[in-house]
Amino acid sequence: MYRCIILDVDGTMLDTLDAETKCLQIVLGRRGINASREDLEFAFGVPTEKVFERYGIEDIEEIGKEWNDCMAQSISDIYIYDGILDVLEKLKASQIVTGVVTSRTKEELERDFKPLELFQYFQHIICAEDTEYHKPHPDPLLKFIEIAGQNREDCIYVGDTIYDMQSAQSAQVDFALAKWGAKDIDTIDTSIVLEKPKDILSLVRL
Repeated sequence: MYRCIILDVDGTMLDTLDAETKCLQIVLGRRGINASREDLEFAFGVPTEKVFERYGIEDIEEIGKEWNDCMAQSISDIYIYDGILDVLEKLKASQIVTGVVTSRTKEELERDFKPLELFQYFQHIICAEDTEYHKPHPDPLLKFIEIAGQNREDCIYVGDTIYDMQSAQSAQVDFALAKWGAKDIDTIDTSIVLEKPKDILSLVRL
């Protein structure tokens, strides 16, 4: 049993695939880049600047603002996965330490977490600005463990991408695959696979 549950955001708690794909296509299209949905699959779980650097875009701050503005207008296309809120409520009522490790910036996280009222469920949050290196590097999880005052063996990271798994492995933190949001399951080698959000509760003693 674990004493600390660390959650990824996109593909784990929030279904943002359609909104992110649409907005990325829009901002790239303004710069003459026509990207298909398949072309953009790599972008999920990757820091914003890395996405646009791949296309040789230099005005990262400007296009990042455009992308964020588009996402803010697409809040109706962003959904909390069924069962996540119930899990968060039960964890909040327990002695379990809960937190977030994400490649999103603080602004990007607030954009969705604030209207969806999700901040109340987490004691500690690590965003892109908090570490020099991002997933798949171990630094975000190591930073979380440091600020939360936890032992890594008491923690488990729940995520949906190979970057999440690699970050956890590098940090020597156990990893659980959020199968409900994962797209490339065959590339993710982990012994802990969660079929539904409610299965997160099987990792702890409430």
